[in-house]
Amino acid sequence: MIPVGHLLMKSKQIHLTLANDLKALPSLCQGLERVLSPLGLDKRVRYQLEVAIEEVFTNIVAYAFSDNTPHAIEIRLNLEKEAITIRFEDHGQAFNPLSTAAPDLSKPLCDRHEGGLGIHMIKTMMDEIRYQRQGGKNILILKKKRSLFSKKE
Repeated sequence: MIPVGHLLMKSKQIHLTLANDLKALPSLCQGLERVLSPLGLDKRVRYQLEVAIEEVFTNIVAYAFSDNTPHAIEIRLNLEKEAITIRFEDHGQAFNPLSTAAPDLSKPLCDRHEGGLGIHMIKTMMDEIRYQRQGGKNILILKKKRSLFSKKE
């Protein structure tokens, strides 16, 4: 059994191990609060980080695993001087979120295909996104500049 959440902090690196269960979302939010609060980030930057991290986590929980057994989701935050890098790892079904087409925002909501808005938000809010499938794992890396004046602002 995988615990709902475990947080390990080492100076400028934080490692969270969460179960693929939405019940772990409060643990994730509490962990983010503990990590991001002392950084003195601009409110907008902090909000974008929180939304992106929560969105990726909930997508992994909802779509990565087709069975009902516990699986670990690894989240690593690297607090660099100029940016914060977040690395997600899971052993779920291969899925490259960068390959999804952008939703047609010109259409009324009722005429759009379901899904894709969360990934679109993440692509819009983060300064850099990379994906790779390695060793049977999905690895998604998000990078957000700590400055309010990053390119996506």
